Amino acid sequence: MVWHSNLCVVSAHLSWNAERAFPYLEREAILLDSINLRSTPTVAYVPALLPSYEASQHRVVERSREILERRVAEAGARLITHATPVESARDAQRAYEELGKVDLVILQSATFAMGDVVLPFAEAGHAICLWAPSEPRRHGPIPLNGFVAMHLHTGVLRRANLADAPFVTWLFGDAGEPLFEGRLAAVLNAVR
Repeated sequence: MVWHSNLCVVSAHLSWNAERAFPYLEREAILLDSINLRSTPTVAYVPALLPSYEASQHRVVERSREILERRVAEAGARLITHATPVESARDAQRAYEELGKVDLVILQSATFAMGDVVLPFAEAGHAICLWAPSEPRRHGPIPLNGFVAMHLHTGVLRRANLADAPFVTWLFGDAGEPLFEGRLAAVLNAVR
């Protein structure tokens, strides 16, 4: 992100009146604009889950999308959501191909999810934010188990030597929870 803003500053600074002395600078400014260095950041929301858990009963994906729509818009970015939750590495690869270039992928473990679903995004060099929602109840069988999946995803990244490439962070919780709200604000601020 810093690289982008530095290029924009350099481009704006050099174009002040230098185009008469250096006509190629104007062409370079047009080139910079054409590759969208000044565009609105794009955040992709990709939910990952296994249908045997209770994501649908607790509306995890729908509530999460609503939260992100508000917070991402407030941060001045654009949200795109993958249409169907990811259940396998093949689904994740398809999601990566459909999303195209984005500035950040929020890969949510809406429930327990397979560890390899994180790899297509990391191998492509996307900035990744792993997110596990809070459990909707504290007694009985674990309804979501997303935290364990998020932990599994970080282990898969570490094993593939991708844990630091280029940017991996995490969120835990839901709207209104201080840990979640603070970390989400910091992540979205970093995207700008």
